[in-house]
Amino acid sequence: MLNHLHSYAIDTYGIPGAQPEQQASEQSWALHQTGASDATVPIASEVAVLKFGSSVLSHERELPRVVQEIYRRVQQQQRIVVVVSALGKTTEQLLQRAYSVSEKPSPSAVAALLRTGEATTMALLSLALGDAGIPHSLLDSLQIGLVTEGPHLDSSPRSLDVDALEAALAQAPVAVLPGFVGHNAKGEATLLGRGGSDLTALYVASHLGADCILYKDVDGIYESDPATSAKLPRRYEKLSWTDAIALGAVVVQHKAIEFAQRTNQRFSVTQVGAVHGTLVGTDKSEWSEGRVSCSPLRVALLGLGTVGRGVYEHLCSQPKHYEVVGIAVRCPERHIQAGVPASLLSSDPWEVIERPCDLVVECIGGCEDTADLLEHALRRQRDVVTANKDVIAYHGERLRSIARVQGTRLRYSASVGGVAPVIETVSHLAAQQSVLRIEGVVNGTTNFVLGRLAEGLSFQDAIQEAQALGFAEADPTADVEGYDAAYKLAILAFHGLGLSLSPQAITCEGISNLSGQDVANAQLRGEVIRLVATCEWKDGEVSATVAPRYLSDEHPLAQIHGEENAVHITTEDGAVHLVAGKGAGRCPTATAVFGDVQVIRTSRALGVFAS
Repeated sequence: MLNHLHSYAIDTYGIPGAQPEQQASEQSWALHQTGASDATVPIASEVAVLKFGSSVLSHERELPRVVQEIYRRVQQQQRIVVVVSALGKTTEQLLQRAYSVSEKPSPSAVAALLRTGEATTMALLSLALGDAGIPHSLLDSLQIGLVTEGPHLDSSPRSLDVDALEAALAQAPVAVLPGFVGHNAKGEATLLGRGGSDLTALYVASHLGADCILYKDVDGIYESDPATSAKLPRRYEKLSWTDAIALGAVVVQHKAIEFAQRTNQRFSVTQVGAVHGTLVGTDKSEWSEGRVSCSPLRVALLGLGTVGRGVYEHLCSQPKHYEVVGIAVRCPERHIQAGVPASLLSSDPWEVIERPCDLVVECIGGCEDTADLLEHALRRQRDVVTANKDVIAYHGERLRSIARVQGTRLRYSASVGGVAPVIETVSHLAAQQSVLRIEGVVNGTTNFVLGRLAEGLSFQDAIQEAQALGFAEADPTADVEGYDAAYKLAILAFHGLGLSLSPQAITCEGISNLSGQDVANAQLRGEVIRLVATCEWKDGEVSATVAPRYLSDEHPLAQIHGEENAVHITTEDGAVHLVAGKGAGRCPTATAVFGDVQVIRTSRALGVFAS
């Protein structure tokens, strides 16, 4: 028999017999610039608080999907606060462990033990975000000053250090917090009770003036449980406070709803990957007028190399949303042995494009032949996603023109900056005011090599290490001679300065003539060497260069290490905006490519055009 404290704990966080969670979606793509004149600041926009509970994070294998959900908002230049629960049944298991040790454990000890579940999820999510190259910070309740009052196992939040949270978001676009836990005035661990993670998210959102999205295991709040109903029940598009409370604690617990109502904190309930959901906190409830099409997006994949394989795995992880209809590879037999269905594989990319599909994702590289393939796909009414900076730099104007005429979508975010949303940031700023200068480290390979030279490696050994880690191609010439950076600069010149600039018009010098001694001498002077791409207006003319530069070790671009990229955009108001992230490697590039895939799926499902 469970003693009274154990029963109270179960009632508080609802471990056994919990009602099935449901979800809804919120589409907030609004962008807002923040910046300070004569200062370098992170590009920032609206803040969104995303909560992922145990029904979503049932196992660590769900982490990649959560990372992609976070990234698709980072890609739109939002700052994100992520609130997480313990994985799956971890809280229940920890509670059982407490009672295996003590018949009457103290509430403070139970709280201290159970909070380790959230801490574990945070650490695992941090590893997954780091692998994807997404800058982020981890913050516990003490760091953000989340002070509570009341019983250790059913406390209520009373204060939050907003300045600490804002400071973290100024350093990185994502901050990860534990749901469900806080600390009291004595610094002791406390729990926020049943529905505590939702309450944490809503409380933080209310203090930041942020959107709040609660991710559950279905795509909205329904009139009854879709999993047990004989026919699909109606989904609420909007839900009033009164109806939300009347539904009972089916989706969001009363404690969280009552707080939201009291503070007029609207929130959305949605599912990872969903394009619709339920907005809670409206004056009156409204049913969805019809189902948004749930047909999977049919994808043809060109290439199954380092990046292509990563994209393929992302697509296969969401069979409800994506169907791979064909894959073009050089050697089908090798991939069949690796477990890829033979029916998907073809050595003819033209045949793959001709298969019934909605989207072509290009991961094969090359330029002239690849440009012809992408043109054919666009003319065949296929949307296109590519990370191919060579193609976009030389043929982007032609492909964009064809896409406009055909009414198809062409996206290539991963072509510059990897997971850093450089193109989106530059495009957004250029739409608001004139961009005067773009300057950045946009080649992760050379940055990695320069860093290893600074540590004493030879140039050749540094290149070989970069190749072994997947940062450099078998032939690294385009990287070390600066051509890769020139391609990317040409793309940024178009989106930021409105220029159709050929890469051949860019003055280009690489790092192949630099030696370890050059790097060592720079260090003695308090400097570092970076390969910097710059495009700017000078005396009414455009100057575009790629060249090694000696920078003070305090310069923002000197703080970019390894395969990281960073770009500074100077606008006519004098502000210098920074966007940074990992720009090379399988996982960051695949994450960025799949981010574009998600944008296209969302825009198609909602019937809007997002190029």
